[in-house]
Amino acid sequence: MSKIRIERVSITDAGTDCIVNAANEQLMGGSGVCGAIFKAAGWNQLQNACNAIGHCDTGSAVITPAFNLKAKYIIHAVGPVWHDGKQKEPQKLYGCYKASLNLAKENGCHSIAFPLISAGIFGYPKDKAWRKAIQACNDFIQKNPDYDIDILFAVLDGKILQLGLDELERQSKENKQNEQSSEADLLLEKLDGQKLRNGIEAVRTAGKVKWHGGVKKDGVRQMPFPDYPDGVWESLFVMDMDKNYSENYENSCNGVLPSEMNVQQIRTVLTYISRGEHFCDGFLGGYLEDKTLLKLLLRLDDLLILYCNKNNIPAEWRYQMPVFWYEMDENNIPVLVKGNGEKITISEKSDMFDMTVQSQQGWQRSRLYMEYDNVWDATAFGATMSATLAFGPDKEGRCYTFTSCEEADRRMYKNLTNDQVSICRKNVDAFYDDRNLQVMWKKVILHPVCLILRKDGSLEPTDLKQLNPEILDQFQQHPIRIGDPESYEWIFNQE
Repeated sequence: MSKIRIERVSITDAGTDCIVNAANEQLMGGSGVCGAIFKAAGWNQLQNACNAIGHCDTGSAVITPAFNLKAKYIIHAVGPVWHDGKQKEPQKLYGCYKASLNLAKENGCHSIAFPLISAGIFGYPKDKAWRKAIQACNDFIQKNPDYDIDILFAVLDGKILQLGLDELERQSKENKQNEQSSEADLLLEKLDGQKLRNGIEAVRTAGKVKWHGGVKKDGVRQMPFPDYPDGVWESLFVMDMDKNYSENYENSCNGVLPSEMNVQQIRTVLTYISRGEHFCDGFLGGYLEDKTLLKLLLRLDDLLILYCNKNNIPAEWRYQMPVFWYEMDENNIPVLVKGNGEKITISEKSDMFDMTVQSQQGWQRSRLYMEYDNVWDATAFGATMSATLAFGPDKEGRCYTFTSCEEADRRMYKNLTNDQVSICRKNVDAFYDDRNLQVMWKKVILHPVCLILRKDGSLEPTDLKQLNPEILDQFQQHPIRIGDPESYEWIFNQE
């Protein structure tokens, strides 16, 4: 298996199949790493071999025997001299690593030792040199999955070594994230949107699980077993099963909210539920009745829509909750259509899923809340996800603003201190964790960030638990622009 290592060792003692010399275009022996390699290999014979080649362009590499060294070959890579980073230095540095690794492969070398090319007298900034070196090596490994090679960076300076280790760790994490993203895209590419839609509808309308059995027959008591409605069991198999579901569930899924899960986590949990039902009748029933399964499928639907939008893939199969959906009317104006066919004109449609985690949580929970508790409020959904609603003033001269997490992140929080923003976020979490509180404040179900608005334009976080929701029925609702006192000054002048 290919790997990249960084160790404090002299390159002449690396013990690899080949080593790389930080060369110049004339391939002449020099000082530093180059001089050490020439001296250990045998100066005259190595210089004669280089003279026979004659020249090597910057950004390229050539190969010679290693003569007196333990290695079989010496690869001479010519790195760029640093000027300002705008003279194609990064491309040339990447090129000499790429050329060196290709020569190693062509000559059957399965281990190679590099110095940090160009980072010495050529003046290349060391952090940038590490970034390009490790990137080139990672790219080679990814493009040559069937060729195993052990890549060693031989470094003697402790500070330079630590810089390299830090960059190697950073790129490893980044590559892992990219691999997960690629895996997610592959899973979504294979996902049948219509099958997912059918699964959501089956789970949404399933109701309470019915049980059969549990009675004596011929003196033997039968074990009770669940009777799941058509389509519910099939909903667990909208994606291929996760072969490592047990380990993955424990490591990355346990305790994660469905609204925060990625594609891989959803696949793991769906597999976990299906396998649990095999071993224990009724295991699926718990996830069905507490709506966890529905939340998982709705979250998967959202991720699939994002994938389709990103790749310009039509999504006619998109699942629409029967409570509402968007469409354009005959005048090409966006309208909100309720389940009974009633249409409500809205001012704009936001990209609701390119939000913060809190926004996504609120959106997911609100979809379920509106569906299962039969709550419909044209103001909450009919305005827009980026609306700010204002109510007031009350007897003490205070107005109240309610806004979505998206709008708060985009505009409101910049007018608050860090401590106030933290309070707002905690209040939002408390709101979505308290079902009774959501029922009380159903008119602002999508606008849970609540602040007191004062005449001087200042904002102060407030907790919905401390307020009476009847204030929403006492005052006219006003659209406002946070941060612009003139836009809401007239609110305080209402009779």
